[in-house]
Amino acid sequence: MEHNRQTPATIRVWDVPTRVVHWLLFALVAFSLVTGLLGDPSLIENHMLAGEIILALVLFRIVWGFAGSPRSRFGDFVPGPRAVVAYLRDRRVATPGHNPLGAFSVLGLLALLLVQTVTGLFANDDIWNEGPLAGNVSKDLSDRMTGIHELSGNLLIALIVLHVAVVVAHRLKGDNLILAMVTGRKDRTDADWEDRPYASTLLALALLAACGGVVRLLTML
Repeated sequence: MEHNRQTPATIRVWDVPTRVVHWLLFALVAFSLVTGLLGDPSLIENHMLAGEIILALVLFRIVWGFAGSPRSRFGDFVPGPRAVVAYLRDRRVATPGHNPLGAFSVLGLLALLLVQTVTGLFANDDIWNEGPLAGNVSKDLSDRMTGIHELSGNLLIALIVLHVAVVVAHRLKGDNLILAMVTGRKDRTDADWEDRPYASTLLALALLAACGGVVRLLTML
C-alpha cells in the first residue's frame, strides 16, 4: 500500500483524557516525591491530598485501558511474546502507539503508583502524621505499609528516570513522543497504520468522577 493524496500525514494516537491524565500524573508525582523527600510536616497534608488524586487518576487510567479509545486500551499496546521478540530483534520497527518495551514501562509505572498510593493511605511517620486509614489497622501493619511505601517510592524514582531516558533516546532518533503526548498525533511512518477514532470525552469525565468518588469514600472509612 502506497501513500496517496488522501492518506493523512499524521494519525490520532492518544486521546485527550489519556494525555491530560499523563501530564497530571507527571506533575503530581513530582510534587509528591519532592514533598515526601523533604519530610516537611507543613507539607504533609498536601502530600496526602496529591496521593489521593494520583490514586483516582491511576484507577481511571486502568479503567480507561479497557473502556477508552483504541490506542489507549491495554489490548492495543500490551504486546505478546512474539511482538516482544520481534522488537528486540529489530528495534527499528516503528509502532503507532507504545512500543513493546514502552508498554511494559506504562504497566510498571501504573503498578508502582497503585502500590505507592494505597500503602500511603495506611502509612505513618512515627510522630504525628499518618494516612487516613492508618487508624484502621494495627501499628505493626501500618509500619509495614510505611516500609513498602518508601521502597516503592525509590523504585518509582528509578523507573521514572529510565522512562525519561528512553523518551529522550527516542527524541534523538527523531521520534518525538513528548510532542505526540501533547498533540495526540504522530507522523504516519507506515501506510498501514490506521487512524482510529477517539472515545467519548463525556464517558471519560463520568469514569473519572466515579474513580474520584471511590477514592473519597475509601479515605472516609
